[in-house]
Amino acid sequence: MWVFNKRKFETFTFDVTIGTYATDIPGITLTFSRWAIVRWGDGSSDVLTSTAEKTHTYSSNDTFKVTIEVPLLTTITSFQADNAFIDGTIDFAGLTELSVINIYTNSLLTEIANIESTLTSLLVYDCDITGICDLSSATLAITNAFSFYGNANLTDFSFQNVANTITNNLFLNDCDLTGTLDFSYVEITALFIDIFNNPNLTSVSWKTGTVIQANFSGNDCALDAILNSANITAANSCLINLQDNAMSATEVDNTIIGVEADGTSNGTLQLQGTNAARTAASDAANTALGGRGWTVTTTP
Repeated sequence: MWVFNKRKFETFTFDVTIGTYATDIPGITLTFSRWAIVRWGDGSSDVLTSTAEKTHTYSSNDTFKVTIEVPLLTTITSFQADNAFIDGTIDFAGLTELSVINIYTNSLLTEIANIESTLTSLLVYDCDITGICDLSSATLAITNAFSFYGNANLTDFSFQNVANTITNNLFLNDCDLTGTLDFSYVEITALFIDIFNNPNLTSVSWKTGTVIQANFSGNDCALDAILNSANITAANSCLINLQDNAMSATEVDNTIIGVEADGTSNGTLQLQGTNAARTAASDAANTALGGRGWTVTTTP
């Protein structure tokens, strides 16, 4: 009697579009615990038995469906595919042990969907993420970076997990963030917080415990007095750049008052440019900051 052992596997797929500018995928790197097969969509494939970067050369310009086969999707813990010509949506449903997603510089990538894992790194900068980026099923435990800068059509994020944390870098500059950015579900203690050059961004809601550790860049937006909140504090010796936000005099005053209330020293607060001049309402706070080594620059 013949006995056939049918191999079982689960699949993870996404499209790549190879145009006239290139025929090579620079590299896809997987971290997994057993084995993986990468089927490139043109009849060729590679078998992986250990973590490695795999590149592939296509013989024609077209859209191809890349399929990754593994015993279980939960065996994949890291996925990196920068500059890989990913097209449209990439769906991470079922990859519940994925901790690293680095898929930056994919100019045709418009959506990331169904992230169901706890992430330490999420790099999706210089893509074309469009509209609201839904991270409501993800848990952020970011120790590397949360980076979405350069997504010109990205307007907002959706978070729901109250355990979200970002302890390293947060880069959201040069997008189209619009209205109020709601970070009330994310505790941020990042070294660098960059949200500059989002001209339609008017406010930010912070979660209690948010700290500006080193550098906050919120210039060239339309922000109000976002630092006049008990939920966010400025650390000693930090740099805060809120130039060119067209703030009213009241918003400038309230920003100075809010930063002074943190009680910290030796920082830099930049409020010049298109912002209005401060008024006597912030005299006491401005003097107190100067006495603690702060440099505060406002519109004359």
